[in-house]
Amino acid sequence: MSPELITLCGMKPSPPKAIKLNSVSSSSIVISWEYSDLLNSNLVLIKGFYIYNEINEGQNDPITCQYESNGSTENKMIPAKYNTCTLTATNGDTYNLRISALNEIGESEKSNNVLKVKAIDLPSKPTLILKYFDKDFCELSWTSNYDSGSQQKKYILYYEKNNDDNR
Repeated sequence: MSPELITLCGMKPSPPKAIKLNSVSSSSIVISWEYSDLLNSNLVLIKGFYIYNEINEGQNDPITCQYESNGSTENKMIPAKYNTCTLTATNGDTYNLRISALNEIGESEKSNNVLKVKAIDLPSKPTLILKYFDKDFCELSWTSNYDSGSQQKKYILYYEKNNDDNR
């Protein structure tokens, strides 16, 4: 009996198009990506995706990612049916994320775009206090509701003119 010869025809997949930031906190980063061609143009089924954090030049090991909403499934390869994952982050660290796709032939190049994100808690909106107003002037103050020890860099004040009552 002769051994069977298995031949794979096709090519490695193309990399996913874009990585998007869904949310960030001091302890986690949630990302998603676009990849519409699971049976790619080479007719080789996509098996999954790898996420890379390229903080150091040439870092080649994929990172572990949670890919189910209940957080029970973690792995380095994210199965092809998922297009979002949650990374465990360290407060204050910066992440340079890229993604690749994997099929039976091999792994794609990493995505062209790099998602650069810093793991921090975003501040909540400040409490606005109206101190004084008349038809030509108003005086406002505010208090920050952010208490994680990080300094506010700036505040942006938005206003809207109300034309209904000429104020």
